[in-house]
Amino acid sequence: MGQPPQRASIVTRGRRWRRGVRISGLLVAVVALAALALWWMARASGPAEVSREFMETTSAATLYELASDEGDELLDGGGARAMIDAAEGERTYADPSPRAVTRTMVFAEPDVEGETARVTVAVSYAAEDGPVADESMIVVLVREGGGWRVESWGTA
Repeated sequence: MGQPPQRASIVTRGRRWRRGVRISGLLVAVVALAALALWWMARASGPAEVSREFMETTSAATLYELASDEGDELLDGGGARAMIDAAEGERTYADPSPRAVTRTMVFAEPDVEGETARVTVAVSYAAEDGPVADESMIVVLVREGGGWRVESWGTA
């Protein structure tokens, strides 16, 4: 009855120690993955991501949505309609550059401030009979619901 408590064998103590090491290693891995996820989310809103998302918004469907009174002032007062036509392959540009046969858009590095980004877009035209005057525009994007929405655009 009055026996002193038995000590655990060396084998038992070794097993407990190894199990503790495994649990500690698992915790370190979970913390590292959480830190990596946070870093990735913070990086996702950088200028390169804004550029990629903006370039995706230049689809014909988005241009239809932007062909409002404000959007129609793009480039020449009818630029939104012209860009929609170009996206659909109906024409590359409308008046005042009806002779333009190709259009190239170059996106500058966005200027990101909080939830807003400004992107300068240079638009170059070419025609069979020579160059057409270049245009440039400023596009203002706003972060909304995890993505970017075009808030306004106009000539630079």
